[in-house]
Amino acid sequence: NINISNTSISIEASTSYPYVFNSWRTAASGSGTAISTNASLTLTDGSSADHDEYYAHFTTTHLDPP
Repeated sequence: NINISNTSISIEASTSYPYVFNSWRTAASGSGTAISTNASLTLTDGSSADHDEYYAHFTTTHLDPP
């Protein structure tokens, strides 16, 4: 979900079992730098908005997820 206002952008990662949200990152597949470990992320001028791309990273403990 994305919510855009005059001063901020809020994004929220959602998933379904067996995956769980791990972190917002600067690159795909869990690589890059972790930006936040909260599923909800609000970007404002001068906050985490200095990245060009944002990736929601999900993990699972299942050996063979569907």
